[in-house]
Amino acid sequence: MRAAICAENLTAWRASIVKRLLLVLNLILLLSCAATKPASPLIQESALLLPAEGFVGDKLGVSVDQITTDPDSGVQIITLSVPKELGEIQNVDIVDAKDRPLPMARDAKILQDYENNNIGVKVFLAPKSSVQFKLKLSTEQ
Repeated sequence: MRAAICAENLTAWRASIVKRLLLVLNLILLLSCAATKPASPLIQESALLLPAEGFVGDKLGVSVDQITTDPDSGVQIITLSVPKELGEIQNVDIVDAKDRPLPMARDAKILQDYENNNIGVKVFLAPKSSVQFKLKLSTEQ
């Protein structure tokens, strides 16, 4: 009878050890997954920008460097400078004052020429558009 009780206790003890080991392994797995999760991009929003050369937004320091008009289509091409301290731009959305997507003649083009400190965005607005707009930048810091 004592042998049966000892065998029962040993089996229960082994089961307890196995449970604890499984819990520790699950915890290690969770921690390693959390540690290797890529950083999520940071969304930064500029102030309202006027399509006027030399205009500098008071939030993020985005400036309007150049405005040209495509002679064939009339599309306004607005070149904006973005301070390089904001990080590498992954994506850009152009929105109006009410945060609605601004209709664009073409997708915005991200400029990332770090050698010449030329970091920015080219925006392609419809002809004769003078609407204020904001940039929503997805960056990695």
